[in-house]
Amino acid sequence: MKVQSLILTIKPSRIVLAIVLGIHVLAVVAVTVTGLGVAVRVVLIVMVVASALFNLRRRNNLTLRCHAGGGLDIKEGEEWVAAMLQQDSLVWPGLVVLRYRMEGRRRVAARAIFHDSLDQEDFRRLKVWLRWAAHHGLDMNLAGRGRQSD
Repeated sequence: MKVQSLILTIKPSRIVLAIVLGIHVLAVVAVTVTGLGVAVRVVLIVMVVASALFNLRRRNNLTLRCHAGGGLDIKEGEEWVAAMLQQDSLVWPGLVVLRYRMEGRRRVAARAIFHDSLDQEDFRRLKVWLRWAAHHGLDMNLAGRGRQSD
């Protein structure tokens, strides 16, 4: 019997949206109440707004293919690219911080996956897969982290 791969499409999180917008609003308020000159405040507010727009544009779906043998692929456009999970990935009850290196790249990428980015069952499956991978000798250190009940 062939074991199927777990394919998950991770949607942008409303929690992350609220955090990013909240931080940017606080930054605008902080700049507004400073004793800096008007021109400096305007420039800083424009920079904060540009940062907010940049962060909002980066919100996109991420599609993962988690193999039964522990491998991970990430969809880029229409192609699947192999990725290696990093040891400092985290699994907590309401949050997964997935750190991975795409095949052929030096840079390590990270994605915070809050529980609202997947439906409840898919979020549970992702956490179980990550914990399973940690216990089966993959180059990760997730065992023992976030062992609270799901």
